[in-house]
Amino acid sequence: MRPSRRDDDEVTATTLAPRPRLSAAAACSHSAVIEAGATTLNIPDTTGWNMPWEFGGLIAQLRANVVGADNVVFSTHCQNDLGLSTANSLAGAMNGARQIECTINGIGERAGNAALEEVRRSWSRSAVVEVV
Repeated sequence: MRPSRRDDDEVTATTLAPRPRLSAAAACSHSAVIEAGATTLNIPDTTGWNMPWEFGGLIAQLRANVVGADNVVFSTHCQNDLGLSTANSLAGAMNGARQIECTINGIGERAGNAALEEVRRSWSRSAVVEVV
């Protein structure tokens, strides 16, 4: 049995079915950690099962419904089990995440996280996201 983590494992890992709207309890718990002083909210796809529209939608819902969302950095941490970590990380950025956790040279647990070189190259070809 995997130990529980205090990020959104439960939000992204529970089912392969389309995501329901963000629950009031989830929005409230995120609001509480911001009120307690959190400066970054890490939203992971720890199973690597999400589709980009699901993961991007989750970030958008959190940003729209969490009190204090404008005062914190949303961060993504996407696993690559289905080969979607780069797409999910970019979808997160397109929906308001300002930080992406990446891997360099494929180093990471299991299938790894989004590859830094893929994220960087994708951004440089996009007129939508500014590379800093």
